Amino acid sequence: MELFNIAVVTGASSGLGRRYVSLLDPEGLDQIWLIARRKDRLFSLSNEISTPVKLLSLDLKDQESIEIYKNELSEEKNTLEKEKSLKLNIKFLINAAGYGRIGKSGEIPVRDLDGMIMLNCKAAVDITELSLPYMSRGSHIMEICSVAGFKPLQYFNVYSASKAFLLRYSRSLGRELFPQRITVTAVCPYWMKETEFIGKAEETEYNSGRKKYVKGFFLPAHMNSTASLSLRDAKAGFPVSTPSIFGTLFRIFSFLPDTIFLGLWDILRHL
Repeated sequence: MELFNIAVVTGASSGLGRRYVSLLDPEGLDQIWLIARRKDRLFSLSNEISTPVKLLSLDLKDQESIEIYKNELSEEKNTLEKEKSLKLNIKFLINAAGYGRIGKSGEIPVRDLDGMIMLNCKAAVDITELSLPYMSRGSHIMEICSVAGFKPLQYFNVYSASKAFLLRYSRSLGRELFPQRITVTAVCPYWMKETEFIGKAEETEYNSGRKKYVKGFFLPAHMNSTASLSLRDAKAGFPVSTPSIFGTLFRIFSFLPDTIFLGLWDILRHL
């Protein structure tokens, strides 16, 4: 049965997710599924690319949204097989949905801590596991982790822990799927200038940017190069991608004991 090749991109309305959609546009896919909360931004993005799209305005922290995604896959599969004799195939799955909060423990609301765990961990796993039955040889999974996943980082406590979870999940899943020739790449970007991440992580109702627990993000990366290099790494089958010079150095020095690394982070976050 001929394949109907699609890409699924979560967090597609902004940042890396949006950039990945643009990079996938010339890949010759039959359809790109755009998933994010902000429907207006998804609609705007759909007008910027030539590949047909399916818009799914979902908040992946909610179990109801996960169920909607599951049902959409099942319905699309049945429709393609019955009406067009085509097999649904997810050629690319990019889990770019995620967020972080910078702050002192005891100050960040529990709902934000829970939200990071739900989106960065549970939602990524759920979307991946629900997608696997629709993937085949040559498919690529990209889990957008972070250099923060290599080591614990004070004032990024839950965020770095959630990304460490996703990094470990990606590595072990990739080994499991190797016999099927489905690749899994843990993308670990360094802080990027052009995304909303840093501003949103700092500007919360409990802090409002008044106190800088991280004074500056030393030698930030660029979103465009991060997206293009990591997509190249995923196509090449790399299990981990650190698509920036400083991100690669961060990864190399993560061999240091946690106590020493936490001390270095105290220096870096004040630069």
